[in-house]
Amino acid sequence: AVLAGALVARQIAKPIGQLASASERVAQGDLSTPVDVKSSNEVGVLAHSFNQMIVSLKKSRDELQQWGEELERRVHERTAELEQRSQELADTNVSLEEMSRHKSQFLANMSHELRTPLNSIIGYTKLMLDGLEGDISEEQREDLHTVYTNSKYLLELINGLLDLSKIEAGKVVLSYQTFSISELLAGVIPSMEQLAREKGLTLTYSVAPDIDHLYADKAKTKQVLINILGNAVKFTNEGSIKLDVAESDGDFIFSVTDTGIGIKEKDLEAIFDSFRQVGPAQIAGYEGTG
Repeated sequence: AVLAGALVARQIAKPIGQLASASERVAQGDLSTPVDVKSSNEVGVLAHSFNQMIVSLKKSRDELQQWGEELERRVHERTAELEQRSQELADTNVSLEEMSRHKSQFLANMSHELRTPLNSIIGYTKLMLDGLEGDISEEQREDLHTVYTNSKYLLELINGLLDLSKIEAGKVVLSYQTFSISELLAGVIPSMEQLAREKGLTLTYSVAPDIDHLYADKAKTKQVLINILGNAVKFTNEGSIKLDVAESDGDFIFSVTDTGIGIKEKDLEAIFDSFRQVGPAQIAGYEGTG
């Protein structure tokens, strides 16, 4: 009986020792050696389950390692791609800065080249208006005054080209001042009337009796009026154009009405978009950049 008991104890103790040793190896990360227990009793079942666990752990570890390697590969590719994009952006920024410098230089040169002859036109026109070049008729005086006024306005536009960078950056500074409405219109209406007459159009204007002076940026207000009235003349082939100046709740309202082709309702939302034009069929035959 003692011998049989010792034999049974040995049959149980040996596999358990093997399981204990295998557990230690697994704890240290060694999943390469399964437990070699050939028994059909409970210890054998436990050993079989332990070996199955090792197989599952090894499979999971291999999959995790593969995912890690794949993730590392993707991170490396993404990093290389980002570095390439970053370099491309840096190169693009350098090109844009160079283009901006060329543009600024071009505008400065062009403004200088345009101002030189224009200043001569303004100067000689002023001499004739002052009578220093001889007597002139009243009709000639009116024509010379129109040339002088429009040349001065053109000079303002040319000088404004140098502020293009400020416009693009949204840093245009408005210069507010008080000026008379009659003075403003005197610098706008004569030249616009001339353009209208050349097309056989009638240009009229009216100012509300309670409006005498405005508080605004005079130069830019004048520029806006010339642009709007110029467009009205351009897109009106027959009939009339009228400018009304009114006041409402402390605001001055300039309204231009014409008998031209008009703007379709669906295009109204785009009237303040830069370089935007309506459909080609509607503006066929008209020049302009929008």
